[in-house]
Amino acid sequence: MSFSSRGSLCAASLMILSSNLSFSLSDSCFPFYFRETQERMLRFTFLLQYHIRYRLSYTLLVLTHVVESLVFVPIMLGTLFFLIQFINDELLAFLVLSVVWISEVYSVICMRTTTCARFFPRLFFFYFSLFHIYFFRSDENVYCIFLA
Repeated sequence: MSFSSRGSLCAASLMILSSNLSFSLSDSCFPFYFRETQERMLRFTFLLQYHIRYRLSYTLLVLTHVVESLVFVPIMLGTLFFLIQFINDELLAFLVLSVVWISEVYSVICMRTTTCARFFPRLFFFYFSLFHIYFFRSDENVYCIFLA
């Protein structure tokens, strides 16, 4: 095995590892965010109904809910800043985060069958990995294929 083939093998394995890392980080934040948001909204709805029924003031309730919801802003910004540093392009990092977000929304809303739940994450991860391999292998870092 020559040095150039070892170097390309090492670069390919590094690309796959970096793709796994960025996918795992961005993909693990969204289910947590959706689950927490859903629980907070259900609790807020129940408490708001209680306050309205018994004619209590609900300004403190709304203010508390808004402040609790602001906790997720640093989580999302941290993920975005990590991707900006990782990819070294702000627009592309935002697009990657947006595509992962949209895929999570799709999986939460539209995936109802076991077949879809089994194959969609694998297919999306494969697409995500192919994009990272393409992005890190190209010299110009053109990402027109990603936007298509």
